[in-house]
Formats: sequence, C-alpha cells, structure tokens
Amino acid sequence: MCGRYTLTVAKRLISAFPEYRFPEVAPRYNIAPTQPVLGVRNGHAEAEFLIWGLRGNINARAETVATKPTFRDALRERRALLFADGYYEWQVRGDGKQPYYVHRPDGAPFAFAALWESESSPDGPVVTCAIVTTDALPALRAIHHRMPVMLDDADRAAWLAPGPVSSESALDVLARGDYRVEAYPVSLAVNRVSNDDPALTREVRPPHQGDLFG
Repeated sequence: MCGRYTLTVAKRLISAFPEYRFPEVAPRYNIAPTQPVLGVRNGHAEAEFLIWGLRGNINARAETVATKPTFRDALRERRALLFADGYYEWQVRGDGKQPYYVHRPDGAPFAFAALWESESSPDGPVVTCAIVTTDALPALRAIHHRMPVMLDDADRAAWLAPGPVSSESALDVLARGDYRVEAYPVSLAVNRVSNDDPALTREVRPPHQGDLFG
C-alpha cells in the first residue's frame, strides 16, 4: 500500500515533468491521507491540489480497480498523476513495525498513478484521489507486499489521455511501471503526522528508532 509519502524537491518538478505547469510548493516530508496532494488530472496540463482519499479510500488495487464499483468508472474516465520523490512503508517485525523510505537512487521526483473523483463536502465540491497499488517488487517484498504504481514518460501520457478510455487500455498502462527505487530504514518519528522535517528521510540503523516525539 502507500500511506505516507514525500515531495521535497519541488524545484526539480519542472525539469522532470516539462509537460505540466506547477504552482509554488513547499517541501513536504510526511504527506498523509486527507491532506492536499499535488497532482494533475487527465485532460489537464496544470497541476493542482487534490484531497487524498477517494470515498474514504487512499489506495486502489490495480487487480480489482476495473471491477470494484468505487473505482471502475474513474479508471475509464478520471485518471490522475500524483507527484512525489519518495514514500514510506512499514515492515512488520517481532518488536513492532519498522518504517522504510523508498526513493529513486538519485532522489529524482516521480509520478504515482491515481484516480480522482468530484465529491461534496461542507465547504462545497472537492476533488479527491486514491493511489493505485500493485504487487511489490521482489526486492521490496521483505518490507511490504504492496507498492504504488509509478509511471514512466510514455505511460504518463497514455494514463492522462483526455476523455474516456477502455478499462483494458488503462489496465495495460498499470501493468507497466518505472520502479528504479531503493529503500532504507528510517526513524519511528514518521509515525506521527505532525512531524514534517528532513530528519524523517534520514537512514537509521535498526533497532535504533530515533525520537518518536522529535
């Protein structure tokens, strides 16, 4: 799954994704569900902030996204990319859960495949989203069995095609991915949503966990 992630190199978005236009973005080291997240919707070139959590779901499984009523229409009509430069995953151990930070070896930003929906809220309509997940790479399965779908240049364009597409063509895109990533353990401080600073992405040596309340 994907329950927390980072976007710390916002200045590199323009060079990494020249086809999109970006607003000013402050570095984030602990992006969490229900918060605004930077993305771009199909048929658009302007990046915007969406709310992470589509009808209460932060993730959508690629294996069932075409048949699950919550997501099947969005797969055909409402696809998005979310921009990140790393994400956290938790490994279950005998002494608890150890967080890991998964990222590109060079720290470059990348894009998650996502779905979006327009929903009502007390303050009016909002655009919500969920990250599409798939089976983890063999190298990451010791940490967690799921991971977000990450798309390369060609597949990003196909994923953001304007208008409806067939479920089959959308699933073909999800079946491919750009997974040049590595992972290392980080402090338990990431467990607290209010913590949002560069120390969260620094490697630690288990079983040392850092300061939970840092």
